Amino acid sequence: MGLDLCNASDVGSVLASTSGTHLANGVGNAYGPYVQIVASTATDCCWVIVHITFDGGQTGTSTGAIKIAIGAAGSEKDVVVDLQHWTNALGASPYTFPLNIPAGTRISVAGASGAIGGASHMTVKFALLDGGFTQIEGASGLDSIGYDATNIQGTPVTPGATASTKGSYSQLVASTTRDYIGFVLVIDNQNNTGGGGVYAWDIAIGAGGSEQIIVPNFFMLISGISNVPSGPFWINIPAGTRISARNQKNASSAAAAGVTLYGIYQ
Repeated sequence: MGLDLCNASDVGSVLASTSGTHLANGVGNAYGPYVQIVASTATDCCWVIVHITFDGGQTGTSTGAIKIAIGAAGSEKDVVVDLQHWTNALGASPYTFPLNIPAGTRISVAGASGAIGGASHMTVKFALLDGGFTQIEGASGLDSIGYDATNIQGTPVTPGATASTKGSYSQLVASTTRDYIGFVLVIDNQNNTGGGGVYAWDIAIGAGGSEQIIVPNFFMLISGISNVPSGPFWINIPAGTRISARNQKNASSAAAAGVTLYGIYQ
């Protein structure tokens, strides 16, 4: 069994404006109402590619997040939560991960905006991929780990005061609530206070002072243009696990960058 994907279908694209479906974002970091992306999926889906963008009407640096739900209007069930998007341009945040969605399912999305300039300007589209005969078992959903809903950003992690030296670990979660088969990693610029530069990240599990690194020295450039999700990382993390992160930067700076993991569960 392995990765065996086929028959991609597009939902949410608005070709007349070359954009995705507009969301009625909430402001002040709150989610707005669900917006239907598709009334009934045409085929089974086991893998999704999600593109989140702003349409250019936003002002300055804008931050946002979405949650993906399935089910009838008024009875939506969230299956993916708090996927972040920030940009000061027209960049997209492309996420890709396994997600089981049977044919005939209604998909909707709610959006949150951290800046009034970003309200009503976030769009989203999906590519839904079916699985071949040997496709591995998919996933039921994704949890956000380390996400700060009050600011639409990840847990701040401060690099070492000296250039290219690791800082201390920052805890993302004291104890995971369930087993994860892997995760997606997102780095953010702490709403434009983190500054530009190259960061090297360690993601670790285990008690404070006894951290075991599971992703070593993952390099990420923060340019202030947009965030780029990374992964999935197929690393099993059992329920009850403490997760933390540390980083270093290629310049002397006390500017923190943020990190969020999206734990994939079956």
